[in-house]
Amino acid sequence: MSDGSCDLLTDAEVERLAGGAVDTGVPGTTGGLPDCQWPREQGGFVQVIAASSSEWVRALPEAFRLVEEAGLFQDEKDLDKLREGAALVQSGRAIEPGKACEMFTALLEMQGHSFDEPAVITVVPTEQEPQGVTGQMCRDGLFTSVALLDSAGLTKPVPVDQVEQALLSVHERHRG
Repeated sequence: MSDGSCDLLTDAEVERLAGGAVDTGVPGTTGGLPDCQWPREQGGFVQVIAASSSEWVRALPEAFRLVEEAGLFQDEKDLDKLREGAALVQSGRAIEPGKACEMFTALLEMQGHSFDEPAVITVVPTEQEPQGVTGQMCRDGLFTSVALLDSAGLTKPVPVDQVEQALLSVHERHRG
């Protein structure tokens, strides 16, 4: 496994994702998870998050609370699954990496994603007015995320394929 998230993308990959030159990657944390952000000259940034799935799952209770408050899930069965997952995490019991990745998959399935592909790629907030492209996956006990974000908006075509390719490469490097 790499020593840091900033080591998981090559300079060429970061520039390809950013659509041009970027500043040096800055290590930090997002939601308590280790990340690296490369600021883009035109605004926004490229980001990589790389953590064990057990680390990722510990950040979920707050995410579950926000999802429930926002009313993103109306199905009572889905809400019960979210509550059950949050209670498991909050109990302090260790969650095995495989179980953590199962929770990741279940959460995304509740949002309507299918898992025929190895990763989930999302344009946010919409494809009509993109401000970011995010990709996440949880496999082999590891959670990996790659994102290109700019609140001012992204130019089209939106680099969905580039984010997916980078995510797969980052995950392989994360595996070591």
